[in-house]
Amino acid sequence: MRWDDADVDPPETANGTSVAESRLLDKAIATVDADFGTTVRDASQRGAVGEAGIFTVHRVLLEDPTLLDAARDLISLGKSAGFAWREVIRAQIAILTNIEDALLAERAADLRDIEKRVLRALCYTNAAARTLPEEVVLAAEEFTPSDLSTLDRSRVTALVMARGGATSHAAILARQAGIPALVAVGDALHATPDGTQVVVNATTGRLEFAPTELDVERARLERTRLADVREANRHTSQQAAVTADGRAIEVAANIATLEDAKTAVENGADAVGLVRTELLFIHREAASSVDEHRQNCQNYQGIVDALSGRTAIIRTLDVGADKEVDYLTLPPEPNPALGLRGIRRRCAPICSTTSCAACSPCSRSAPCAFFCRW
Repeated sequence: MRWDDADVDPPETANGTSVAESRLLDKAIATVDADFGTTVRDASQRGAVGEAGIFTVHRVLLEDPTLLDAARDLISLGKSAGFAWREVIRAQIAILTNIEDALLAERAADLRDIEKRVLRALCYTNAAARTLPEEVVLAAEEFTPSDLSTLDRSRVTALVMARGGATSHAAILARQAGIPALVAVGDALHATPDGTQVVVNATTGRLEFAPTELDVERARLERTRLADVREANRHTSQQAAVTADGRAIEVAANIATLEDAKTAVENGADAVGLVRTELLFIHREAASSVDEHRQNCQNYQGIVDALSGRTAIIRTLDVGADKEVDYLTLPPEPNPALGLRGIRRRCAPICSTTSCAACSPCSRSAPCAFFCRW
C-alpha cells in the first residue's frame, strides 16, 4: 500500500497582505511546535529516549531563523505563506541532497517532515484518512518520523522505502518499534501498484514481487520460527549469565519508567544499572510541582517493587551542558564531560581545607564528604 501523500501545491500568490501571510505562517509554526512538544513529552514519559531526541531535533529545525527569515523574505514579495515555506524548505533539501555525506543527506527527510507538518497546519493537505488492511506492507519514497508516529503498528508488517538510509530517523524509529524495514530499494518500487502481494525479508534485504503461494507459505513459516526463537530466548534469559570458565556476569538494564523495569525483569535483567531520572525533568515548559515530585517518588518506589529485590541505582538529577532544561537558566558548558553536572561542586567553600584527596594530599584523616569539581 502506497503511503506517500500527493505533493501539496499551495498557491504562489498571497490572497492577503504580507503581514497577514506572515502571521499565518507564525501561527502554523507555533501549532506544529506545540505538537512536537507534546510528542517529545509523551515519548520521554514512556522512556522512548530515541524518539524524544528525534522530535527535539525537529523542533530545533522548525525554529531555525535562517528558514523563517528566508520564508518571510518571499512573503514580502507577495508570495503566500504556504508557497514561501515550501520553497525555502525544498531549497535546503536540495543542498543536503547534494552533500557527499550520507548522514547529512538523510537529514533531508527531517526537513520534508516539517514541510508537511507546517503545510497541514496551513490547511494545505491531500492526506485522507486511511484504513490499513491486516498484514500490510507500506511503501513510500521515504517515511518521515511523523508518519511512523501515527501508524497503526498492529497492522503494519513491514516498511519499504525507495530512498533513505539505515541511519535515517525513520529507520531508527522502525527498529525501535520492531517493524522490519527496507531502505534504498530504488525506483522499481514506484512501479508496484497498490494491492500487490509482496514478501519482505529484512534479514536478507530482499523484496519479492508477486511471490508464489509456496513463497508466501515459507515466509509465514519463517516468521513463526523467528517468533519461536524470541520466545525461547525469553525463557533462557532468566538463567544466570556465566562464561565457559565459570565467571558470572551481571546483566543490568538502563531504564526510565516502571514499564521499562517490568520489561527488564521479563527479559532476565539481574539489576537496574541506572534509572534515568532526568527524563522526568527535561522536555517540560516549567519545573515540577511538589505534587509531581511526590508522584516521582512513588514511581521510584514502583520501580523498586517491580524489581523484586534486585538492585536499582537511581541517579541524582543530571542536567546541564548537553541536557538542556528549558525552564532553567544554566551557564554555557563547553566540555560536558569535565564540567559541573549532577551534584558535583567545588569542595573548597564547604570543606575547612582548601583541597581534598581527589586533588592533592589532604590533612584531614577522613575523606571529604563532597565531590570535587576538579
